[in-house]
Amino acid sequence: MENQPKYYTPDIREFHVGFEFEYLNLDNEWEPTVIRERDCFKYLMEFPFRVKILDKEDIESLGYKQSGLNKEIFHGKTVDDPINGKFTYGIALGRNELVIFNRYEVDGHVQDIFRGIVKNKSELQRILKMVVKEEE
Repeated sequence: MENQPKYYTPDIREFHVGFEFEYLNLDNEWEPTVIRERDCFKYLMEFPFRVKILDKEDIESLGYKQSGLNKEIFHGKTVDDPINGKFTYGIALGRNELVIFNRYEVDGHVQDIFRGIVKNKSELQRILKMVVKEEE
């Protein structure tokens, strides 16, 4: 039972196009869905809904791999930056907060680039889009 995902009822301000959640359909079953522009808020008006609390599987689904040393640490893509050198993006998932960081290859130095509360996968995707450098 410990491995079962946990859910919460989100605040209306959390919803946006691309937001992942589940709604209780007419067969009384939880059905996963993603808000698209064309059906933006129809589910919110018609059905009860819930959102899965961010967990290990969500982070891994975004391309991050669990570190062998610590089950709360995940490593993502490596970037070769001409100014700062080679570094790897990482995510540390704690009890009360999430940290997105860079780990530099040369000296192993870790630099936090985000520290805060992230409730769900959709929210993490938005934050990653803001703080993770895309390839040019």
